[in-house]
Amino acid sequence: MDTNALHTCLEATLQADANIRMQAELDLKAAEKTPGFINACLDIVIEPRVSDPVKSAAAVYLKNKITKGWTPINPKDAFIDEDEKPVFRDRIVPALIKSVPPSRQVLVKVLNIIVARDFPKKWPNLVNVTLNLFQSNDVETIRVGLICLLEICKYYRWTRDEQQEFDAVIEATFDGVLGIGNSLVNENSAAAGDMLRHVLKIYKCAIQQVLPERLQKPENLANWGNLMLSVIRKPLPEEVMKLSEEDRELNSWVKCKKWAFANLYRLFYKYAAPRKVGSQPGKYADFSNIFISNYVPEIIKAYFEQIELWIKKDIWLGNASIYNILAFLEECISYKETWVLLKPHTEIIVSHVVFPLLCTTDNDIDIFENDPNEYIHKNIDVYEESHTPDIAATNFLVTLIRKRSRHTLNPLLTFVQGVVTAHQSNPADLELARQQEAALRIMGSIAHFVLSKKSPIADKMESFIAQYVFPDFNSPHGFLRARACEFLNHYADVKFESVDNVSIAYQSVLSCMEDKYLPVQVEAALALQPMVTIEGVHASLSSRIPEVMTRLLDLTSRVDIDAISGVIGEFVEVFSEQLTPFAVDLATRMRDQLLRLLGELVEQQNMDFENIDYDDAANEDKTMTALGLLNTMSTLLLALDNARNVVIELENILKPVIEVIFSQKLSEFYADVFGLIENCTYCLKSISPTMWELFVQMHSVFKDDAIDYLSEIFPSIDNYLQYGSEEIGNNDRLKDILFDIFSTVMSENDRLGVEDRIIASSIAQKMLLSLYGHIDAFVPQILESITYHLTNNVEKLKNRRYLVSLLEVILASICYNPQDTLKFLESKNLTQDFFTQWFEKMESFSRVYDLKLVILAMLGLFRVPDSELPESIRNNLGQISKGLVSVLKKFPEAVKNKEDMEKDFNANGNFDGEDFYEQWDEGEDEDEVDDDGDRQATTDYLEFLESQVPGTGIGFIEGDELEEEPLTETVLDKMEPNVVVRDAFITIKTNDPARYNVLTGGYTPEEAQIFEQCVSSA
Repeated sequence: MDTNALHTCLEATLQADANIRMQAELDLKAAEKTPGFINACLDIVIEPRVSDPVKSAAAVYLKNKITKGWTPINPKDAFIDEDEKPVFRDRIVPALIKSVPPSRQVLVKVLNIIVARDFPKKWPNLVNVTLNLFQSNDVETIRVGLICLLEICKYYRWTRDEQQEFDAVIEATFDGVLGIGNSLVNENSAAAGDMLRHVLKIYKCAIQQVLPERLQKPENLANWGNLMLSVIRKPLPEEVMKLSEEDRELNSWVKCKKWAFANLYRLFYKYAAPRKVGSQPGKYADFSNIFISNYVPEIIKAYFEQIELWIKKDIWLGNASIYNILAFLEECISYKETWVLLKPHTEIIVSHVVFPLLCTTDNDIDIFENDPNEYIHKNIDVYEESHTPDIAATNFLVTLIRKRSRHTLNPLLTFVQGVVTAHQSNPADLELARQQEAALRIMGSIAHFVLSKKSPIADKMESFIAQYVFPDFNSPHGFLRARACEFLNHYADVKFESVDNVSIAYQSVLSCMEDKYLPVQVEAALALQPMVTIEGVHASLSSRIPEVMTRLLDLTSRVDIDAISGVIGEFVEVFSEQLTPFAVDLATRMRDQLLRLLGELVEQQNMDFENIDYDDAANEDKTMTALGLLNTMSTLLLALDNARNVVIELENILKPVIEVIFSQKLSEFYADVFGLIENCTYCLKSISPTMWELFVQMHSVFKDDAIDYLSEIFPSIDNYLQYGSEEIGNNDRLKDILFDIFSTVMSENDRLGVEDRIIASSIAQKMLLSLYGHIDAFVPQILESITYHLTNNVEKLKNRRYLVSLLEVILASICYNPQDTLKFLESKNLTQDFFTQWFEKMESFSRVYDLKLVILAMLGLFRVPDSELPESIRNNLGQISKGLVSVLKKFPEAVKNKEDMEKDFNANGNFDGEDFYEQWDEGEDEDEVDDDGDRQATTDYLEFLESQVPGTGIGFIEGDELEEEPLTETVLDKMEPNVVVRDAFITIKTNDPARYNVLTGGYTPEEAQIFEQCVSSA
C-alpha cells in the first residue's frame, strides 16, 4: 500500500471543493480493498509530520474499516487479510502511546473492537503487554496501560465462566491501579481526570456481575472505598466550574464523581443488600456484614455532606451523581440497619432534594414551548430505565411510602398541602406554578398507594382534585395544564361521587386536547383513555368519537409516541359500532401515518450508522408508534368482522403498508403484519384477491428472511387452508407454495427446532384434510419427510407434542387416501412400527381435534378392502374397532374440557393481579429486615434462578403437553363423530356384512353399549 498516495487522498477529503472531496472519497473506497490499508492508515496516524486533521481522518477511516472488516457480518464488506491482523495487533498499543489526543480517542474504539473479537484466544499476550506498560515512568504510557486494562476488564465483565482468568488479571494489576488512582485524586489537570476516570471504570467492570474475592477482602474494600470517597469529596477544579452545565456533564472530573457514586451503589445493592445475600446464601454474607456495619454509615455521612453543600449551592453535582446518591439512599430504606441512619433525615431529603428536583426548570419550560417533541420524550414517553435525577427522586418517594408509610406519609402530605395551598393563593405566579407541578408529581408517583384498598386517604382524593387540580386546567402556564391532565390519568380510579366533578374532569380534558401546546394535547389524550369506563363520559364520547379519533390521528402525525396508538386502539375496540361508518376514513389516515413512518425508517435503515444524521433513539420511537398503529389496525379489523364490505376495503387500504414492510424487509414489523393478514382472512372467512397476492409475497419473505417467524406466520397459513382450500386445490402455484413451506421447515436446518416442525406437521395435516384429491403428487413426499423424522433423531421424539404431530400427519394421510398411505408404509417396512407407536401413544390424543382425526383415520381403514389391507392390519381390525369405541367414550369429556376452557378464557381475559400496594404497614418494624424493594428485581431473580438450576440458565423446561386452544378453528370443527361413525357403519353393514361382524363382533357388553349410544344419538 502506497502510504504517500493514501496521505494525499486523505488530505483531499478535507478540501473545500466538493468535487475534490467526492473524488477522494471514491479513491478511498477503492483503497480500502487493497492489502495493507489498515497498517498504512496507522502509519499516517502516528507520523509526527502529518497534520492533526489528516491524522484524525486516517483514524476515522481506519476505525470504519476495522468495524466492518475485522470479522465482517455482511459478506459484502471486504475482509481484512488474516496475515495483516497479527502485525496490526502488535502495533495498535504503541500507536496509542504515540498518537495525539483526538486520534487516540478513535484508536481506543479500534482497540475495543479488536479486544472484543480476538481476546484472549487470538491475542493472549495482551495482558503481559499491558503489565509492561505499567512499569514505565512515562505518564502517556501509563495512561495507555489503563486504557488497555479497561478494555480487558470490559471483555471479562460478562464472562462468568472465565472468572479465574480475570481473577489473575485483578491480582496482577489492581494494587498498582489503586496506587495510580490515589496519586491522581489530588491533581486538577484534565489528563489526571481522564486517567482517574479510567481507574474507576476499571473497578466498575470488575464488579459488574461478580464481586471478585480479592475485592471482598476488608483491606481492599477499605482502600478502594477510601479512594471513591476521596473522589466524591474532592471539589471540582475551577476550570470545570467555568464550563456550561451541559459541557460539565461531559468533563472527566465530573465523570469520576459519577463512577465513584455508581461503584458504591453497585457494591451495596448487588452484593451487600440483605435481600441479595438472602437469595444467595453464604456467597456474600461476610462482605455484606462488613459493608453495612463499617462502610454504609461512612458513605451516608459523606452523602449528607454533599447534599448539604448542594442545597446551599456551594457545590454543583452532575445528574448521574444525584441519581446514584438517591438510588443509594433509596436502597437504605428497606433494611433496619440502614433505615435507622436515614430515618431522621427523610423530611429534609424530601423537601430539599426530591422536591427541587421535581420542580420545573427554565430549561424545561423552554423545551416545553419550543421543542415539544423533545419535552414529550423526556417527560411523558419515559422509559423506566431512564437514569435521570427526577426519576431517582420519584423512585425514592415510591419506596419511602411503600416501605415506611407510617413514618413518612403524613409529613409528606402536610408538605404537599402547604405547596398546593400557596399556589392556590396566587396561581399566576411562575415560581409557585413550578412548585405546584412538583407537588402534583409527588402525588402522582404515589397514586398506587393512595388508591390501594387499605389507604387512609383514598376517599379524600376527589375533594383534593376538585380544589387543587381542576383550577390548573385554566392555568396560564402550559406545563401545569399538562400536569393536571397527567394527574387525572394517575387518579383515574377515583370514584367521583359528584356528577359535576365528572363533567368538569371530562370537559377539561377535552378542552386540553385543543390546547396550543402539543404536550398538553398528548397528556389530555392519555387522560381521556381511562375515562371511557365512566358511564356518563362513555355516552357523551360515543356521540363525538369520529371527531376525537381525528384529533388522535393528527397527534400521531405530529409526535411519535406509541401510547397514543394505544388510546386509538382502545377507542376502536370500545366504540366499534359508532366508528363503523368512519372505518375506511380512519384506516386511510392510519395507513398514511404508517407509510410516513415506514418511509422514514427505511431512509434511516439505508443510512450508515456512522452518519451524523443517524438517530437510533428516534428510530425506536417511530418503530413503537408504527407497531401501535398496526395493532390498532388489527383491533379495527376484528371489531368490524360483521361488516364484510368494509373489511374488504380495509384490506386494500392496508396492502401498500404490508408490501412496503415485505419489500424493505422491515423484520421488526413481521409479527404484526402476519397478524394483520390472519385477522383479514379470519374476518371474511374467505380469501380475497388482495390476500392471495399477499400470500405469494409472504412466501417470498418467508424464504428470504422470515423463517424465524414461522409461529407468527402459521395462523394466517391455517386460515388460507381453512377458508381458501377450493382456490388452493385449483391452483398449482398455491399448492407448491404450501408444500415448499412444509418441506423447508422439515429439512435439516439447524436454525429450526421441534416447535417449528410441529407447525410444519400441522400445515401438512391441514393440506391433507382440506385438499382431498388435489395433492396426490405431494403425499409421498410428505410421508417420506414425516417417516424420516419418526425414525431419526429419536431423542426429539421424547417430546410428546412433536411425536403426536408427526403421527397425525400419517393419520391425515390415511384420511386422504388410506390405500396409498398403507402401500407407502409397507414399502418402507414401517406399518407395524407406525401402528405400534400410534396405539401405544393413544392416551396422548386427548384434544377434540386429535380424537376426531383418529376416528376419521380408523373409519378410513375400515373402508379399505381386504385385498388392499396389509395382513397385520387385516388381522387386527377388531382391535382397532375396539380402539374406536375407546375414543368415542373419551370424546364427550374432551368436548367438555374444551368448552370449560373457552368459558375460563372468556371469564379471565383480564387478569386482576394482587393489590401490590395493599399492605400499608409493610416493613414498618425496624427490628425486621425487609428484603424487598430492589429496582432490579427482574435481573436478580433471573440470577437467582440460574444459581438454583446449574447449567440451565433460567431453567425453562420444554413443555410437551397437548392443550386445547379454545379459540382456534380447525378443518374438522364441523365434523360430528357420532354421525360420521353411524353413517360409516351403516354403509359397511350394507355393503360388507362380514367386515361389519369383524369390527363389532368382539365388543364387550360395555363397548357394545357405548357404540349403540353413539349411533343412536347421531
